[in-house]
Amino acid sequence: MAFFINFLVNTLGGWFARYFFVGRKAIIGKKTRLNLFSYAHNDSNDPQKITVGDHCLMFGQLITEKNGTIKIGNYVEIEPRSILRAMERIEIGDYCKIAEMVYIHDNNSHPVDHIERRKELIQAIKGNKLERNNVVHAPVIIEDDVFIGRRVMIYKGVTIGRGAIIAAGSVVTKNVPPYSLAAGNPAKIVKSYNQN
Repeated sequence: MAFFINFLVNTLGGWFARYFFVGRKAIIGKKTRLNLFSYAHNDSNDPQKITVGDHCLMFGQLITEKNGTIKIGNYVEIEPRSILRAMERIEIGDYCKIAEMVYIHDNNSHPVDHIERRKELIQAIKGNKLERNNVVHAPVIIEDDVFIGRRVMIYKGVTIGRGAIIAAGSVVTKNVPPYSLAAGNPAKIVKSYNQN
């Protein structure tokens, strides 16, 4: 029974996700596998705004707002319930693994000013499209060979260097150097690795 359910979700569900949920909103590389719960959305309806490389495993959600872009390299795994949300730009290099329930946002997701937040709240309740003009944003860059643990949150303007590891549950608000381990809230560098 478990095999049958797995087949439905990962094989037939992946085909369904590729053609109906993701295929019209993103460009998906060769031999990239999607899960039934994979999802892509972009405000511009331009598939070029979300690109996923070859040989990836995609189980998360990719969301762009306004003119945001998401670019994912080759051999990347994004596990279930992880969300990438770009208003400007999120880039993920090759050979990266992103565990479950990771949130990567290149923006504040809301205005800082309370009057602007109130206006957005009223628009959302009325079912209108949000303009999001006063939301602060900055690119997030994740270089090659990075491992991001479960329930990590990565915020705007952060670059995570090649080969870095982000420990589970960390909140990353500042750059992480290559070949280092960052942990905590806010994340701090706790160890460096040999680059060999």
